[in-house]
Amino acid sequence: MRASGVPKPTDVYKLLILIKMHNNVILKLTVCTIVALTIVALVSCAPAVKQKKPASDRSLIRGQMPLGHDTGSSLAAKKHLGEIERTLPRRYTIDNIPILTNKSYSDMYFRYYGTNPTIDTSEENVSTFSATPDTASYTIAKAYLSQGRLPPEAAVRVEEFINAFDYQYRAPRQGDFSIDAEVFPSPNRRGYHVLRLGIKGKTEHPSQRKPANLVFVIDISASMNKEKRLRLVKKSLQLLVNRLKKKDLLAIVAFNNDAYTVLNPTPGHDKGRIRQAVDGLKAGKSSNLQRGLLLGYRLARKHHDRSKTSRVILVSDGIVTKGAATAEKIFQAIGS
Repeated sequence: MRASGVPKPTDVYKLLILIKMHNNVILKLTVCTIVALTIVALVSCAPAVKQKKPASDRSLIRGQMPLGHDTGSSLAAKKHLGEIERTLPRRYTIDNIPILTNKSYSDMYFRYYGTNPTIDTSEENVSTFSATPDTASYTIAKAYLSQGRLPPEAAVRVEEFINAFDYQYRAPRQGDFSIDAEVFPSPNRRGYHVLRLGIKGKTEHPSQRKPANLVFVIDISASMNKEKRLRLVKKSLQLLVNRLKKKDLLAIVAFNNDAYTVLNPTPGHDKGRIRQAVDGLKAGKSSNLQRGLLLGYRLARKHHDRSKTSRVILVSDGIVTKGAATAEKIFQAIGS
């Protein structure tokens, strides 16, 4: 829920344009800057007017931009973009794996869903939040800027910028979470105050966590060869192997036009066998996400243990060419 007085994605986007227009190098966005521009919630000190005007069709169309689309809104910004591109690295990488390149990809785009209206808290006084916040928008924006390009406007999501930073909240002494609150006058609307809420969950030492039962469902269709996507997946899994404990179990299901059990549930101490299975993954053929998830859940059910934390983890670029393609249909098939 975004209340009035909270900056829109376009406000953060304008900040990115200003950074480019007034500097020949990319400035690092500090925590203070992001917190000042991106606010979690608003407490009304004056009667709020409820607005139910939906996002315009133009906004939705504007948000459907392929990766690499330049949305510089002025000639000055575009002139400076050219100057920056000649001085900055051409791509943002992790261990020499390209995250973004200067090409546009037809299979990756961002959509702008509009801005939430002002909420009258006398009518709606309950809001929800995710226990697992996403930070991808900040990473993507930083990758674009490191190339000397502006990210698509729809790719800039305020809440994901907020969650990209560590605010050093204190862990709860008792209970499952603690709440940190701060109130200050709104910089956008006179007569309103902004309430920043920070929630910190209970933390446990890695040695105290329950054993894990993990089933990875990995897309190995031909599209995973693009931009070395499968290579990035394999590197990430190799990092995970280092953190497995003896009582952990890890299984791998791979899918393209069909689904295959690459690795049956294997104890965490058998790292050599797990690494060999990961290294053997090769991409090719079409993509049947439904079959992959069905096999993954079947494997998880077969080896379910109440004393362990069980998870089925899907790793895919989201391009589905066979079988059910919507979450609703896939979940129906899994539940049946």
